[in-house]
Amino acid sequence: MTKKNQRQERLFQNLLKVTYEYIKGRHYSPQSVESLIERLRIHPEHLAIFDSVLKDLKETGRVLLDSNRVLPRDEGEKEKSKIITGPLIVHARGFGFVASPNPMEPDIFIPKPYINDAIDGDVVEVLVNLETVSEKGPEGKILSIVSRKRKQLVATVWAIGEHQAFAYCQVLGEKHPVVIQKAAKKSKTDLKVGDRVLLDVVEWGKKQESTVATVAKLIGNITDPTTDIPAALFESEIRTDFPKEAVDEALSYGTRVSKNDLADREDLRSIECFTIDPDTAKDYDDALSLTRTKNGYCLGVHIADVSYYVRPNSALDREANLRCNSTYFPGKCIPMLPSQLSDNLCS
Repeated sequence: MTKKNQRQERLFQNLLKVTYEYIKGRHYSPQSVESLIERLRIHPEHLAIFDSVLKDLKETGRVLLDSNRVLPRDEGEKEKSKIITGPLIVHARGFGFVASPNPMEPDIFIPKPYINDAIDGDVVEVLVNLETVSEKGPEGKILSIVSRKRKQLVATVWAIGEHQAFAYCQVLGEKHPVVIQKAAKKSKTDLKVGDRVLLDVVEWGKKQESTVATVAKLIGNITDPTTDIPAALFESEIRTDFPKEAVDEALSYGTRVSKNDLADREDLRSIECFTIDPDTAKDYDDALSLTRTKNGYCLGVHIADVSYYVRPNSALDREANLRCNSTYFPGKCIPMLPSQLSDNLCS
């Protein structure tokens, strides 16, 4: 063996030892090959040898390579972890869950410290610990954010700078700092301290860093209570307008129950029914009736027959599925169904 080959072999063995010891360390978390190169400060001249090191570790069963991430695995032992990808659902208390790709398996529980920079709705990559199962299910740790669900945020301005403003947005009850970049051209309405704004996110940043954004819409000042509802609508991404297809479908049923609508349905309109909703209700979809029978009384509970008008996979069904429910504010209702149905045939 030549001196050059001997030197490369020593370098290979040294890198092999250092890399494996680093991966086996207690505080190691699975990371990309690029991140390993950076952490171990591999010189560009030694990248080819480092590739051989990773190949050797993989072939000997000491590490796993999954989605370009390097996971530790002791030789001869059962796999202790795996990586999955899925949407994150975050609880108000800070922990979260990611659905398992296998519907027969339980969701992955993400403790609050391992949420990292993800927020509710993000598609995330999760390292699942197959050895740790809490009362909430298998535990996992978010490795990376595959895609962000939200493109906009609602924030309140607390300071104005020369070229940018500073604000706070609420992300699941926690304050998060935002730097608002001013537009190249001066806005007709300059921002003031206390303004509520809808922002387009430019750069999310990290948990310890500010998010960078631009103003999409000025909602109003926090001193004005009428801004509470529009701010809540934007912040919760509540759909307020119905697509034309859903409205046209609702209009197609008309305003009165037709003869065709009575087919295969029992007509109870001759029974005296009374609503249990108050005068201030936005719709009347619950009612009671009481009739005398031979054996006493019959109590009827009547619910609006929404399923008759909202057919599976129809435009109304798709929109209702996105909304899930009607949303009520003081003096205002955002209905699940267009008013042509919710205030009439289904009321």
